[in-house]
Amino acid sequence: MKRTKFIMLAVVVALALMGAGYAAWTQMFRLESNVSTGELFVKINNSSNYYEVLDADGEVVSKENLDTQNDYLDLSVDSTVEGEGTDRETLTQLVFNLNKLYPGVRVTSVITFENLGTLKVVTDVDNNTIVLPSEDDLVLLDALEIKVNGVTVTGSGYDKFNNLVEAITGAIGELEPGDDVSVEIIQGLPYESGDATEGLDLEWVIPLVFKQQN
Repeated sequence: MKRTKFIMLAVVVALALMGAGYAAWTQMFRLESNVSTGELFVKINNSSNYYEVLDADGEVVSKENLDTQNDYLDLSVDSTVEGEGTDRETLTQLVFNLNKLYPGVRVTSVITFENLGTLKVVTDVDNNTIVLPSEDDLVLLDALEIKVNGVTVTGSGYDKFNNLVEAITGAIGELEPGDDVSVEIIQGLPYESGDATEGLDLEWVIPLVFKQQN
């Protein structure tokens, strides 16, 4: 055992002496870094818009039984597209124009949101550019039956509008990279609506913002 210890000690000393004798030795260490940033991109698409006419019992009237001479609704959709013709084509604005909306008519719109970026995102609202309904518009807002993904938006006045905002942002929620979600928004004037809603207008704007998940 003692002999073994002595041999190991001799080797160590020999190495130390050898190193001291070759001061010209060099050692190379290569330190390299490659950095790329993540990408935040949510593709938005309005996949469908259509309207239905309901009878007094709340049942959908078939097209065959509709009065083709009656203009139940003048529906148009205006959209603003960014990156058209590229793999980053997406909607940046969507405007639904529901003109001459009569009692018993409801409009269904489906909007899809797909996270094509590399970051997890959360949905928020830009409160600086949000457009609240005017006080006069609240009469029609209260009369409308609005559903988001099948859930009725409750409340009245500005509380109902705030609930609508929360319903839409909540339906989109958080999106992991590769996630997609469809949000169905239904706006309808119940069949039993009275004359108080005749000739009224309603405008609201909800600007959505997608942010990186911290």
